[in-house]
Amino acid sequence: MYLNQLNLTEKNAFMSLSIHAANADGVVDDSETLLFQNFCKEMEIPFLDPKNCADLDQVIKVFAASEPRIKKIVMFELLGLLYTDGEFSQPEQVFAHKVAEGIGVSESVMKQLSEMVERYYGLLMEISVIID
Repeated sequence: MYLNQLNLTEKNAFMSLSIHAANADGVVDDSETLLFQNFCKEMEIPFLDPKNCADLDQVIKVFAASEPRIKKIVMFELLGLLYTDGEFSQPEQVFAHKVAEGIGVSESVMKQLSEMVERYYGLLMEISVIID
């Protein structure tokens, strides 16, 4: 939704972050792979081969230096990815909090973002029920 606001370095770092996030629970499912492709389209960058992703510490350094608005966008989009398979597992929660802490997003902001993402996916499910 907001990824087009990142600069090129941040876009590439976000793709690496997404790959690390998808691997946080040890399972990369088709919905996550599709989301990677959609992220690339939204950001107008080529698809990143997961074997070429940057080290997580490097990614965190990129976002630690970003503006507060960008940090919140990154965490919102990251949480959206982590919720995409319908659950927010313990390893995914640990991963999200590690990233948030590393880039300087407070626990209170994380709670707000997480609640918004949960509501968003809940609404999507309600819409799907009505449409289907």
